[in-house]
Amino acid sequence: MEMDNLHNLNIRSTDDGKDYIINGYMVVFDNVDLYGTRFTKNTDFWEDATSDTPPLLFDHAQDPKLGLSMIGQVTQKKTDEIGIWFEATLERANKYAEAIATMIRSGKMGVSTGTSPHMMAMDGDQIRSWAIIEVSLTPTPAEPDTIGHLAQRNVHAAINDLIVAVDAVKALSLGVEPAAGDTEEQDFSASPTEGLNVLQAGLDLEKYKRSRSAVIYR
Repeated sequence: MEMDNLHNLNIRSTDDGKDYIINGYMVVFDNVDLYGTRFTKNTDFWEDATSDTPPLLFDHAQDPKLGLSMIGQVTQKKTDEIGIWFEATLERANKYAEAIATMIRSGKMGVSTGTSPHMMAMDGDQIRSWAIIEVSLTPTPAEPDTIGHLAQRNVHAAINDLIVAVDAVKALSLGVEPAAGDTEEQDFSASPTEGLNVLQAGLDLEKYKRSRSAVIYR
């Protein structure tokens, strides 16, 4: 495993090779996400009242194949100046574990947290209350910086991230393992409006998924 940037979502095998260990950030402070909201250091995550080891799901249990099954469990988490860092096990016995691991290695997987609607509160664009009841690996996180380097992203990069994520979802649904670098980067420089429309379409789909779920996620 390459550890060129500790802000990346990283994966390695356990010493006995039975499971995978994943680590990265489940929450990043003060970054405006794709919904126009942000966590801050003052957000109440209900840490004294919720589990330190929440379940690890895939795409907030919205995937038709994996459904409500746990794919692993968070084993530790800690808060620092960047956000909330975590480590979790990914059960290698799960039939989709290798496909998920391939997505992580190729930069096509991010992290998102879920809460219950009555445990969420907003103050303008700031998330004031957010009790973390589950952590999900997802190719379409609301916070793109849980996928790769913590750096300012432009519209073109966000569009390409969305295209990569869509391909990753298709690959998982088909039960195949996507190879790193198998998606060609799209050039929207000649038509930025078209590119924004593609990005907005993806966000609208994700918002629709949220509206059909009893769990709110970021």
